[in-house]
Amino acid sequence: MPTVNEYITLKLFDWDLGSPDEIMGSCSFKIQDILDGKHKKFFWVNIYGAATGAKDSMAKMMNEFPDLGNEWKGRIQIALLMEQNKKPTSKVQKVSDKRILDLAYADEVFRYELRCDFFWIKNLPEEKEYYLKIRWTNSEATTAKKKAKNRMVEIYESKGMQEAFPIPNLEYIGGPDVFIYLMQGDQIISYMRRPVTDFLDPASPPELVFLKVDKSVSKARDDLGGLLKLRLYCSSLSNRPPLHLNKWDKPVEHKIPTKQWRIFVNLYQAQGLTAADDNGVSDPFVKVYFMGTEKQTTIVKETVNPIWNERIEFDALFDDPEDCPPFIITVWDWDEGSKAEFLGYAVCLLEDKFCNTTEPVLPTWIPVQYGSSNQGYGKVLMSFNAYSDYNLIPRDLSIEPVTRKYFMNMKILGLRNLKSMGVLPVKRAFIRFDIDSCRSKSDKSLLREKRFIRTEPLDSGPNPNILSVINLELNLPEKLEYCPAMSCAVFDFIFRGMGQPLLGNFSIPLAKYIKKSRDKMDKELKELNQLALKAAREEALKKMES
Repeated sequence: MPTVNEYITLKLFDWDLGSPDEIMGSCSFKIQDILDGKHKKFFWVNIYGAATGAKDSMAKMMNEFPDLGNEWKGRIQIALLMEQNKKPTSKVQKVSDKRILDLAYADEVFRYELRCDFFWIKNLPEEKEYYLKIRWTNSEATTAKKKAKNRMVEIYESKGMQEAFPIPNLEYIGGPDVFIYLMQGDQIISYMRRPVTDFLDPASPPELVFLKVDKSVSKARDDLGGLLKLRLYCSSLSNRPPLHLNKWDKPVEHKIPTKQWRIFVNLYQAQGLTAADDNGVSDPFVKVYFMGTEKQTTIVKETVNPIWNERIEFDALFDDPEDCPPFIITVWDWDEGSKAEFLGYAVCLLEDKFCNTTEPVLPTWIPVQYGSSNQGYGKVLMSFNAYSDYNLIPRDLSIEPVTRKYFMNMKILGLRNLKSMGVLPVKRAFIRFDIDSCRSKSDKSLLREKRFIRTEPLDSGPNPNILSVINLELNLPEKLEYCPAMSCAVFDFIFRGMGQPLLGNFSIPLAKYIKKSRDKMDKELKELNQLALKAAREEALKKMES
């Protein structure tokens, strides 16, 4: 039968007498793999779906798309073969060939063990009682229930479970995925789903996992699923290495830290944040959550490229940088008279290079994440300074970059292929440049009171020629790492200016053009020096000849 699909999906239903059959989960197979004969022999495939009892639209999607499922629903033994047929038909018939049945039932069972060390979970949604449930096929284990304090719970428990299935080598074939649930009573708040092949190395260190909020049953915000520190290891019972080699034979230890630290989180700027307001901008600010304490920056109005240049200070107890809990950065849009709107988050770890140094550490760009994606939500420029020796803390705590004066010349030729956001076609579009988006709060330049510069709305239609030149004088950071981006927006000019709907946004990465200008100047200076050197040599030769 003709198809445009890349996959064939098998759905598992629960039959009910007198009522519609209820979908329980599904599994899928790539059509090309079937054509290549990869599934012509019997094999086991896992079925995944939504949590038991969930029945909303999100649960339906989880049941119909196995990659989205948050619960293992069993496995099915199957063989798939595809061949050409002039008269394709759809029918179901019972397998009666004894040779095929013997192949299906010939699988040997192998036993495996999964070991789990849980340390702590932070950034919880509420100050309530929580516990963790780990589930692997039909086996499950739970940690003790504990009440959150400062939105964190210290767990420090070890769990283990054994399972058997017809897979001789997990490394090459893979087994059922591992699920870890954050529970509040009987309700799933968030979860982790990972392939068991991620946990085959007994020497792997503990890792940090952001739990995904279960939208089929939970109303928690995307960034509040919890950040879990854990260590997992899966091995065959028949040929695993000695457990004592990597301390899997002992319960997880809770070390009491003794060293006092002072930490400075340096937040410089952000670029490309989500525009949450109708005018194509946001009023962004950042919150930093660390060890149960949350602090925030000031609000920068009407921009998607805010500049803060602010330091946030924390005091903490931990022994070494590797023991330091992570910093959870959340980005928000401030709205007057209503709750701030969540724009995304990032997780940052303290590194050795930030500790007890008297030299400035260059910041790095951290991508802003929303849900499971870290693409397209912007980035934050930041760094840290951490001191266990308080005598090394500098007296000047300002992180304002050193600036120099730049003269900017912009030639705007026009706009092309504009699309209207409403019913009316594009009339007379113009560009608005936000000068404040590339100036810090301490900038005392003469143009400080003039925030926006715009082109004139002249040509009509979706492809207007602008043919304008704008000259600016700006104080910008000397180091390109700190250089901001200029926010720009395109508006339409309708009803003689009474309506100016937004058509879109873009940003100008100033560092790119400053570098290009510097490279050009360096090249010209090098050529001038070479010419001067050549002229000096020729002059010296003439004097020698005379």
